[in-house]
Amino acid sequence: MNGRLDPFMKSAAMALIIGLAGIHAGCRKGSSAIPEAAASAPSASASAPSEGHQVKIDPDLVSSGRITVKPAERRALADETLASGEVTPAVDGEAQVGALVSGRVMAILVKEGDRVKAGQVLAWIDAPDAARMQGDWLRSRARLWRADKMVEQERKLWAEKATSERALQAAEAELRESQAAERSAHSLLVASHVPVPSEGGKAGAARIAVTSPISGVVSHRGVMLGGHVTADMSLFEIVAPEKLILKANVPEVLARRVEVGGPAIIRLRGTDSTCNGTVQTRLDRIEEQRRTMTVLVSFAPGCTGLVAGGFADVTVRLSASGTPPLIVVPRTSIVEFDGAPAVFVHAPSRGPGDFDIHVVRLGHTDGVHTVVEDGLKEGEPVVVGGALLLKGEHIRKDLGG
Repeated sequence: MNGRLDPFMKSAAMALIIGLAGIHAGCRKGSSAIPEAAASAPSASASAPSEGHQVKIDPDLVSSGRITVKPAERRALADETLASGEVTPAVDGEAQVGALVSGRVMAILVKEGDRVKAGQVLAWIDAPDAARMQGDWLRSRARLWRADKMVEQERKLWAEKATSERALQAAEAELRESQAAERSAHSLLVASHVPVPSEGGKAGAARIAVTSPISGVVSHRGVMLGGHVTADMSLFEIVAPEKLILKANVPEVLARRVEVGGPAIIRLRGTDSTCNGTVQTRLDRIEEQRRTMTVLVSFAPGCTGLVAGGFADVTVRLSASGTPPLIVVPRTSIVEFDGAPAVFVHAPSRGPGDFDIHVVRLGHTDGVHTVVEDGLKEGEPVVVGGALLLKGEHIRKDLGG
């Protein structure tokens, strides 16, 4: 080597430099970044966006609801929060029904899904234990009758000085024991829902009714015809649809600001419909693993599609946090271009499908909404649904699609 490049080497070096310059220029032309987006965020009073900051789409995307717009509002962050929960029966909205005595199922009068009234017979049980209870009560009645007659006789004899005081006291003691035994046998019949036999002295039927203590819907049947049941078995479960509540799990940092008695908006999973509710109370206990507090929400009359065990999302109002009102947008409104956050603002003055891109400076967030410190004015129609679709249209336009 003599330090000089031969003509071939010079030509190769020049071709390489030209190729790299072409690649660099092509990359700049095809970039999806907003021109000078990352350099500095424009203030809310900035002039109209340049063509590179504009997106034009089919107006049908707006009219069909795929792109949704809402005026940017100024409010305190986190004056409401979204929480998930489970639909459960209230304390007086569910019941487990049993027979209270052992026996065999001889008739089932309802099926799952049937609506029943309080006191309605659900099934009939043939229960030998019920017959024994009835027999015990009848025997106690006979003993009581005999003891009462003995006392009556002893008192007549005592009046005639024909018996001893000791005999009279023994008869009276026997009467008191008989009265206690009769009351005990009768109470056992009532507590076990076994019919009390007639006063004629004949034994009552050993077949007893299983009745519902509340009005509602049969949600579960745990017995079959001819099956043996015991006193500790649950034969039916009844749920009152009008007495369902929502147990919502609110993050610990926001739970104490939930307004008891405040309104709630509930959306059942798998549906687009919503219904209103009211915050009933907070359970002042933090769930250790999830760090949430349970909030009980009641449903307003007319809510449909409620099923015990179903999941729902609820928006509840929070008390004021003391922070000054700020421009707040949903997190779904925010997209990024080369790391710079931005939102889309509707520009209907140019056309129903026209949107401007505003690069913004963001503040703190509560997980659902985010503060916009710069780049957006109060009342401007910002996209709250479909921002990613608009971003895709912008990138496709940049690529020449």
